[in-house]
Amino acid sequence: MSVLITALLTSIALAIITFETFEKWYLKLSSTSVGILVVVLFFVNIVTIHKDDIYDHIRTIGRNYSNLDDVTENMTVDDAIYLNHRWSVNDLKNLYDPSCEYESIKTPYGWCRHTGLSRRGKYKIMTFGNSWTANHAKLFYQECGYKAKSILQGAAYACEPLYLRSSKDKCLGNFTTFVTRITEEKPDIAFHFTRQISIGNGFPKNVTTFDKDPIYQMMKTQMLKFIANIKYKLYIVHAIPSVLPNQLGKVAERLKNGTSRVELEKMILRPHGWEMARRRYEQLMKDCNGKCEMIDYLPEFYNNSTKTFRYFDDKGFLYWTADQHFSPHGLEKIRHIWTDICSRL
Repeated sequence: MSVLITALLTSIALAIITFETFEKWYLKLSSTSVGILVVVLFFVNIVTIHKDDIYDHIRTIGRNYSNLDDVTENMTVDDAIYLNHRWSVNDLKNLYDPSCEYESIKTPYGWCRHTGLSRRGKYKIMTFGNSWTANHAKLFYQECGYKAKSILQGAAYACEPLYLRSSKDKCLGNFTTFVTRITEEKPDIAFHFTRQISIGNGFPKNVTTFDKDPIYQMMKTQMLKFIANIKYKLYIVHAIPSVLPNQLGKVAERLKNGTSRVELEKMILRPHGWEMARRRYEQLMKDCNGKCEMIDYLPEFYNNSTKTFRYFDDKGFLYWTADQHFSPHGLEKIRHIWTDICSRL
């Protein structure tokens, strides 16, 4: 009861204050002045609502667009706190690549074909996988586009091209479509970008070898369908540990407050599944008839001295977003790998 009385008295007090300080003043204004006031308040509201987008735009003025992260040497941990948040907020928007003509509307997923390639490009290239394919798209285009006469991109949300959990899985359509599109496209070279999901599951009960492992056998069967229609080589991005999204936002703030880096590295890591996924991928290399090659990010992130994975830099700028994609800073971290791979094509 006392809460209701307090609320009533507060509302009455606010009404009196508003009337005495604002309403008496604006009621005396002319129609022109009221119109100007309305317009000013309207623009103040617009700026307030879109202040982050406006600030992002101001920050990009004069930016070098070959660099994806907008991080400079003189930035501080406070900049890291801000940019880490913005990278996660803008994660879906950053999956779009302006060079790609999408078959689906209003989504970075599905299929698209990259434009603006040189007529002197050497290879017909295909990139495919789950959302990591879209996540890598800008970087791949920048580093490998000059070697391509065409690039077809296929990204299926939360689906692994090499493994399907069951015939009722929501990814069934994508699982078969990957085979169909590769068969139709017949690329010279293909790149498989997939954050491991189910292929990191352990052996089923009483199974100890890959020849009896149903997960691996499905991966192998699917891989053989792929390489039968790929002229030269299939590149597969190797598995690395994922992160715990709800812990990522704490990194820069805790780093600023003195928390040890090793403690933070352990705090954000999702430790399970990745090692088994690596074992299955490595077995695929043996069964790929010489047409597959691994692309391994592990050396970029694994700290041999602490035996932990470093998914942020010394100032707290994250290499991952909350949606388990590489942040723009993470993509810059692995850029040199793609520079090297594509220079050797």
